[in-house]
Amino acid sequence: MGTRILKRLGTRVLKSMTGFGRSQRSIGNLTFTIELRSVNHRYHEINLRLPKELSSLEESFRNFLLQRMKRGRMDMMITMEKNGLIGGELNLDWEMAEKIYWAAKALQERYRLNESLSLHHFLSHPAIFSETTPLPLKEIEEELFKALTEAFDSLEKMRLAEGKAVEEEFRERIEKIGEMRRQISARAPLVVNQYRKRLVSRIKEFLQGEYAFEEGRLLAEVALFADRSDIEEELSRLRSHEEQFLTALLSEEPVGRKLDFILQEMNREVNTIGSKANDAEIARIVVDLKSEIEKIREQVQNIE
Repeated sequence: MGTRILKRLGTRVLKSMTGFGRSQRSIGNLTFTIELRSVNHRYHEINLRLPKELSSLEESFRNFLLQRMKRGRMDMMITMEKNGLIGGELNLDWEMAEKIYWAAKALQERYRLNESLSLHHFLSHPAIFSETTPLPLKEIEEELFKALTEAFDSLEKMRLAEGKAVEEEFRERIEKIGEMRRQISARAPLVVNQYRKRLVSRIKEFLQGEYAFEEGRLLAEVALFADRSDIEEELSRLRSHEEQFLTALLSEEPVGRKLDFILQEMNREVNTIGSKANDAEIARIVVDLKSEIEKIREQVQNIE
């Protein structure tokens, strides 16, 4: 089963929810750096950190990302560096200058400093001056979205690379689960036969050969045990879930939640098998099965 489906898998690979992308653009005397970070998150969340000059573009940036990711948390940060003056007005914060002046005078008096205050002390203080520069948004918007696309493509490359590695591991683990399921299926009939032998031995030991026991009642007891410990239906459903899991990997849509649901159902069937089997060997295999399923579930949490 597993091998047949695995051979049908095409180039489609899973996407991890973890990635990073970065891009930079110089536009006139401005340099913009865009960084994207995506992480595992149960829902869909986008956080933006932009220079206030770009606040009018926030909704456009958000829509860009919403259309390209379906699950997880995305953090986007844009920094803007000015390379010299780019035109505009230079503003003086008189209130801040007043505070700095009196703070400097207090320091002089407290520590008896002889150095006099000069214009240089104020010109070198960045808190006093600010530049009001209207950005040519129409001119830079197109370039910013090109940079954002580059950053997102870089992030996607990382997500796809990790997703591909995880998918290969999924295939191996599902194949291992299928092999253990087949071991249980082969073992199950032996459990009933062993129970019959143990029951006959105990009856003979109890009667010590003095009385004959009824074959019909023995067969009825064995049949009752076989019915209570029958796990064929659970094994069949487990096999079906394995196929569903592998088929889901073919989907072009995000499958993280679907894979997690299938694994929950697989775990449910394995638990039932363990409770009904009444056999130490099957119980041991069940423990290994649950371990494999849990390992897959841990990684599925990071799949989009």
